[in-house]
This record gives sequence, C-alpha cells and structure tokens, in this order.
Amino acid sequence: MKYFAKYFLILVTILLTHCQSKTEPENISKIINNEVIVFAEGHDEESQRYYYEFCDVVVMDLTTNQKYKFTNDHNIDESPILSENRDGIIFKSARNKTESIRRVQGASADRQLYKFTFNRRKILLDNSIDWDLVRRIFRLKGDSVFIFQHTYLKKPVPDSVSYTVANYISILNIQDNDLRTFKKYNKAKHDPRDIMLSPNKRYLVVNCFRHIHIYDLIEDISKKIETPEGVILSGFDPDSEKFLFSSKQNEYTEYYIKREVTNKIILPPYEYIFNLREPVYYTKDGNLIGLASSDTTYYKEKIDVMMYDFKNRQYFLLTNDGLKKYDLMYYPKKEN
Repeated sequence: MKYFAKYFLILVTILLTHCQSKTEPENISKIINNEVIVFAEGHDEESQRYYYEFCDVVVMDLTTNQKYKFTNDHNIDESPILSENRDGIIFKSARNKTESIRRVQGASADRQLYKFTFNRRKILLDNSIDWDLVRRIFRLKGDSVFIFQHTYLKKPVPDSVSYTVANYISILNIQDNDLRTFKKYNKAKHDPRDIMLSPNKRYLVVNCFRHIHIYDLIEDISKKIETPEGVILSGFDPDSEKFLFSSKQNEYTEYYIKREVTNKIILPPYEYIFNLREPVYYTKDGNLIGLASSDTTYYKEKIDVMMYDFKNRQYFLLTNDGLKKYDLMYYPKKEN
C-alpha cells in the first residue's frame, strides 16, 4: 500500500506538471472576451540565462487572475496583440530555423509576423520585411493593416544610415503588399523614442526628445506638446480620452487630448516599481496595470504584472513566478 501511494503521488505530480506546461488555446478561447492582458514571458528559468531568452505568448484573465500559455516552445515570441475579433493572437516570432541557430543569433534572429488562432491554425501573415527591426506593432485596420516604428528595413544598410535608430513610422497593408512611410524623422533631436496607438485607432502618439506629437488619424491634423527631456510613453485609457507619460519612477503625467490639460499622478512607494521601459495602462475601473520590477539590475530583475488600486491606494502583484515579462497589452471586456 505504501509503494502504491508513493507511485500514485509521482504519477499525479507528472500529470500536473504536464498540464501546467501545455499550451491552452481552447481554454483561452473561453475567456478571451473578458478583461484580459497579453504579454511575452520567458519560456522558463533556464531560457532566461541567455542574453536574449526564448519567450512564450501568455494571456491572463483579469477576472480570475488565471494565466494561460498560448505558445510553449523554444522560440522567440514578441509583441503579442489580440486579433480584430479576438479569435487569435498576432505576434512577431523567430521560429523558422533550428533552436540552436536561434540560441546563437538571439536578438538578431530573423522574425516573421504570425497569427495563431484558438482553434490551432498557424498563419504566416508576413515575411516581406525584417520584423526583427520593427518595434511594437499596432493593428490599424482588421488583421491586415498595421502601424509600427522601425529602423531602416532594407539590407544592406547604407553607411550613411544608422541601423540602430528607429526614426521611421510606417503602415503596412499585408493584403495589398503595400508598405508606406507615415513619418520619417530626420533630425536626431526629433528621433521618436516610442509610439502608442489609442484603442479607438484614432490617435497616434509619438514621443520625441523634448516633445510629444499627437496625430489625429481621422481629421488628419496633429499637435505638439512640450515635455521634459527623456519622458517615456505609457498607455491610453480604454475610452481613448487620455494617456500617460513619465520620466521618474512612480510619477506620471496624464494628458487629456480634447481638453488639452495635464494632471500629475504620484504613486506611493512600494517594493516593486512600475517598469519605465514598458507601458502602464488604465483599466476599465480606472486603476493602473503594467509590468513591475523588484530589482533594476537587468540580469537579476524580476518582472511581474502589477496593478495599482487608486481608491484604496494599494498595489496588487498579479504574478510572482520568477519569469521575466515583456510587451504587455491591456484589453477591456468585449461588449456584446
């Protein structure tokens, strides 16, 4: 009886481990219309020992704080976003060569744009450009028109062009195979640091050296607001009325687009701090959610999901699993 209990325990442990590590697209499809976040996460602790680790696409249901792995392999998956009707996830990935090659190439590994659906269809959306030179991507129309910031895309790169400066913003229409430049910044002091697209697809916000450009893509007008040097963009609110930017830990400025006013937000100290390298979003309830770090040393830092409740002035750590996380995107509950 003792031996039976021992082997039964081993069997249960193996089954639990298997269940926790498998991909779960069918389970995700049941919760994807809830309030969710999607992000890239280190595949495992072993992967994170490399300079550029293998990452999986993960979905978290904010109703239950349950985390689901969407991909689960030794590939480099980045910049996940939900598809238009939430039937799958679109993301950049380096997965067309062997694991050993990807391990050696790391950050320079060739990436393509994929859409994986929750019924396990794997669609290569685009391999016409070097997606490893593209930063975060945003859906502009359906699952075929995207806007993104990038460096010079053609190879070889001319000597007169810096391949490290992402001073282009372009729109790609995959169906028409049409890549056009929305904006090119020619002066170093105007080089964009990051961009953000509003949830309603109307406003493109471009963060430059000492100012922020706001482009109204419907009215085809723009305006510029002056900012302190070195600010970093954060996220929009779900209604696309305001966005956040910051230059100091725990200090944010929210900008109301139509009213053209700002408001300072100072968060209380905590052992974790929102990571300034990543966006922080307003939730539908008006709280903040983003990625937070406990140690700012790159190779040591933990990166977890954290929420700040304004009403109770309280932080909530939603993950604490030792795996680094990147490229978080927030989605409110889908209305019927």
